[in-house]
Amino acid sequence: MSEIDPELERLEKAAQAAHGRYLRLESFHDVQVVEAARALWQSAVAALDACRARKERRS
Repeated sequence: MSEIDPELERLEKAAQAAHGRYLRLESFHDVQVVEAARALWQSAVAALDACRARKERRS
């Protein structure tokens, strides 16, 4: 059984939470709010991908 990496787990949860916020706000009428939520989600996914890549290079 492999050990769960706490950093990856934290980033995965952050990305999921950001995506959930984006989906809830997607129908919101204020375009700036929706764009900010999408940017936050994309940033969280990018951080998760970068962390995974770093960890893969180390192994």
